[in-house]
Amino acid sequence: MKELTLKELVHILRECQRNEKAVIACVGTELRSDDAIALRLCETLEQTLGDLKMIKCIGGLENCAVKIEETNPEKIVVLDASYVEGVPPGKIYMFSLEDLGSYFAWSHRFPIALVIEVLRQKTSLREFELIGITCENFSLGEKLSEKLEIFLEQFKEEFKKANLTSLL
Repeated sequence: MKELTLKELVHILRECQRNEKAVIACVGTELRSDDAIALRLCETLEQTLGDLKMIKCIGGLENCAVKIEETNPEKIVVLDASYVEGVPPGKIYMFSLEDLGSYFAWSHRFPIALVIEVLRQKTSLREFELIGITCENFSLGEKLSEKLEIFLEQFKEEFKKANLTSLL
């Protein structure tokens, strides 16, 4: 498990934009408050980067495996809400497949490691990155917590800066 800054997250997403064989999978549900953070990040990216390959995975990565398979990616970056004991909301972590059992609280029906293994067998997938944004509220509701609304605004600002810098 490695903590990332907003700037590092934006850099990873910009690299995906440059790589035509990369896909970003945004996982979550709109009905469980902070669990929607990756979907909201995906919406932000769609508004600014229309050419980026993004797939919204409502309810879990397993629910969009066929769409991912159709793109035949070499790289997948999965964005998802996470809960890490003792870590405040709005922190960004990159997890390895080995980390999944230790650090990451999941609400998915199928283990992500299993979905990735199936995708590796059916596609050209060679590189996988799982990025979790720590959350505090997974209860029924459609609004992000205040701390994640602030995180989302900070992400938008960092992304604007990165886009402006790339134009120079």
